[in-house]
Amino acid sequence: MAQAQPLQGISIPRYETRSSTASSYNVYAVVIQLPVRSWTVYRRYSEFVRLDKNLAASPNASSNAGEPGGAGRPPPRQLPPRERAREWKKTFSGFLSFASGTEEKGGMDEEMWLKERMSALEMYLKAIVMDEDGGWRESEAFKMFIEWPMNVKMVTATAGSSSTSPRKPLPASRPTTSMPGTLPPGTRALGPAAASAANAPRPPPVETDATRPMNNTQLFQSQTDAMDQQDEQLLNLAAILRRQRQMGEAINQELGEQTELLGQLDGEVEATQANLSKADAKMDRFDGGKAKRKVGIGKKF
Repeated sequence: MAQAQPLQGISIPRYETRSSTASSYNVYAVVIQLPVRSWTVYRRYSEFVRLDKNLAASPNASSNAGEPGGAGRPPPRQLPPRERAREWKKTFSGFLSFASGTEEKGGMDEEMWLKERMSALEMYLKAIVMDEDGGWRESEAFKMFIEWPMNVKMVTATAGSSSTSPRKPLPASRPTTSMPGTLPPGTRALGPAAASAANAPRPPPVETDATRPMNNTQLFQSQTDAMDQQDEQLLNLAAILRRQRQMGEAINQELGEQTELLGQLDGEVEATQANLSKADAKMDRFDGGKAKRKVGIGKKF
């Protein structure tokens, strides 16, 4: 049986304008959100057109034409039009915009048009994933478009309501002994406030939008994935801490070597000072201190 993952949401919150050597183009950020993680794929409008064509193709199209298989029928919602006439109009009116001083207005019109198309593309994707017929969202074409694993079944709110293994409702209350970190029955808490907090009844569990469409197996799998992700984060944190420890030990070793070098330098300075004192004494014996008296060194007042 294929593994299942709940799809919490799909949206297009923004678009980006990118440039190439030939021209510039727009890409739309498609955000796929699960209860414990999310990712973003960037698609051009031409890729939406290709998706729409592949979804209407046969599921066996991948073996015939090299394209991913579809659902064998058009999607439940149409794509927004390409609007070629509008592009020609914009190109033709570009020659007149500079003379009339309407460049800013044209830019605002372009931005509004892109936002409308972005909203229409988002409704197109939501219609696919929320439809009762799961043929479109389970097709190879759609999973490749949003980079969904092929061997993982997509579960949505509509699909979860018709699941073959319905989930039992959560109990109204659970014993405190099943909660990690709670006090065993009969244990006295420290202080009146702590005792009242420990003995106070706990609120019943509340269903959320993320857990409501899941059955027992899906809920357990979701919790397992969340714990696996936390374990991975802890392993990454442990690796960072080990690296910080290695850097601290290296800095400590470097400081020790620098201290040792400073000690050697101090010893050499003291030795040089002693040699200078000996040379000074020999000079005094040689000329009887005339050199010092000449420059006023060692003169007594």
